Amino acid sequence: MQIENNSVEQPTIPHGDAAGLFPVEELNVSTIRNREAVLALKTVKKGDVLVVTPDGMASGYYLGGHPLTLLPVEALPAERRRELSDALDGSVEDFEYVRVGRRVESGPNHSLSEFGSSA
Repeated sequence: MQIENNSVEQPTIPHGDAAGLFPVEELNVSTIRNREAVLALKTVKKGDVLVVTPDGMASGYYLGGHPLTLLPVEALPAERRRELSDALDGSVEDFEYVRVGRRVESGPNHSLSEFGSSA
């Protein structure tokens, strides 16, 4: 299993600064999840996605278990957009999506003979 690195060459915001987005289900915002999120990310420039990153072990565990979710910035409540902008150097309005969670991919299939002993 491979887990994509969320913060390589992408704008990020620490989990603590994005705490107002959680729980996502209570935001009353349409979200894009799982496979649909993977497909949407292929059509958007990396610089247009703000990634929520862990700021400690507990938040890393929480975010690692969260399904890949994209939140459209324009659909976020004004108060949440203001909170995110205050934590950034610029405005959250510069982004198309806020990304929560990680994309997890299955690794290549291996045959059992590859794992046999060489004795």
